Amino acid sequence: MINNNNIITKTDDIYIRWQNIRSKLRPKQREPKGIWNIWLIMAGRGFGKTLSGTYCIIDKILENKKQNIAIIGPTWKHVKNIMVEGRSGILNNFPHKIEYFSTKGILKYGNTTCYLFSAESYNSLRGHEFGWAWIDELGSCSYSEEIFDQITMCLRQQDSKMIITTTPCDIPILHYINSNKKTHITSG
Repeated sequence: MINNNNIITKTDDIYIRWQNIRSKLRPKQREPKGIWNIWLIMAGRGFGKTLSGTYCIIDKILENKKQNIAIIGPTWKHVKNIMVEGRSGILNNFPHKIEYFSTKGILKYGNTTCYLFSAESYNSLRGHEFGWAWIDELGSCSYSEEIFDQITMCLRQQDSKMIITTTPCDIPILHYINSNKKTHITSG
């Protein structure tokens, strides 16, 4: 049963259904075990990169910790149409009602707030503090190094982690992330 605050707990039917849904992900689409700070999914079309990012973020939201999450795409249109409102996006996959303030760029559920950003406005990240971040298509961001640097400085909450879902491309920032010992790399 959902509690008085309209929040899902681990004994709720909705949570159990969510676990059944996410169990259908392929092993490479599931959050990796072990010690890592960055989960880099670098794969081509049809792999399910966006769905992997969405499910990972939904899992974090459902933990109902007091935390902030950054959701970043190459453009505002990409964030809105693919990562949030798209078929594989958060709104179409979240197992319960989540508050969406599109004009403010905020998703809210229980104690978790997700802030939406366009990589084109990477300086808007300044001053924020996040526990998790998801960057989609870092390889196609105009300011890929700047957005990575900014979000890295904003990941200041305990056990902060980042998921990057991107199509493979030959850019310096992806080489740097690939060489990081605390990066878990998934390819497909």
